[in-house]
Amino acid sequence: MLPEPSDSYINSLANITSFVGSKNVTPSVPIWELNIYRVISALGFYAISYALSPKRLYHFASGIFSRGFEASNYLEQRLHDFIIRKLYHRDD
Repeated sequence: MLPEPSDSYINSLANITSFVGSKNVTPSVPIWELNIYRVISALGFYAISYALSPKRLYHFASGIFSRGFEASNYLEQRLHDFIIRKLYHRDD
């Protein structure tokens, strides 16, 4: 059963991709180790996804530098935003 929508529930969903609000629920495993597992599992997920569909990787690599690029997942969107900021919003 899903919890009732509330501000705390929405904030917890928004913090899924952030390490700042990480909480440790097991005293035997430090928070930095849990964060490493989060990164490894996310990268593993994307690696499997691109390995099963190489056309997605080609689409991502060929269009990442264009302004009309449409990301198909969260990683692509974050990388595209980062590249666009670096290319077009440089402080000279």
